[in-house]
Amino acid sequence: MESITVTLPPYLYQRLQERAVQAGTVVEKFASTLVAGALQHEIEQSDDTCEAVRLTLQATGRLSTLSHVLRNKIMPDVTLEEVQAALSRAGGRSLSTLIQEQRGAC
Repeated sequence: MESITVTLPPYLYQRLQERAVQAGTVVEKFASTLVAGALQHEIEQSDDTCEAVRLTLQATGRLSTLSHVLRNKIMPDVTLEEVQAALSRAGGRSLSTLIQEQRGAC
């Protein structure tokens, strides 16, 4: 599990302490529960399945943003069709096929 440090103004920290005492737990655990609940609520409120999956992956630390190096490699003028055409000209087996073969699925 990952950990973070959060800096709060004194009045918010005091309120957090009060709520933790009311809940019968320590501040750290209560804060973690609040954050997890807020993120889960955000995921559940999403009407878009793709967005819900993205938020779930992001909340669990399994999704990150592109680095500046990768972002700079994006070629905005190239269309999906152009990429697909270039890949089909390259020939050979698809990456999916290679992975399945390595896993012993084929």
